[in-house]
Amino acid sequence: MEITIKSFKSSLQGVKASLSIGIDGIIWITGVNVREGKNGDFLAYPSYKSGEEWKSYIMAKKEFTQAILDNYNSKKEVKITIGTVKKQDDVEEEDSESVFPF
Repeated sequence: MEITIKSFKSSLQGVKASLSIGIDGIIWITGVNVREGKNGDFLAYPSYKSGEEWKSYIMAKKEFTQAILDNYNSKKEVKITIGTVKKQDDVEEEDSESVFPF
């Protein structure tokens, strides 16, 4: 899986950068912010308010989120690879976890 990160500087308070994240050049997630937190930087995915709480449109595994944080850059486009996606024909029945190994 190839991930493309396009980073843009942000003038919003507490936001270090805004990101657009491309997955294999097929899907793009925009409006992702790198924010400063008490325990370090974190990703804030696009969200909406439902009643009194905020809910995220995007849910990602820790490994995906950490790879984005480790590789974002506020000056240029970055491309990273996470695991290898196998074709379904190449996966044995008992090896189904390796289809998306991140």
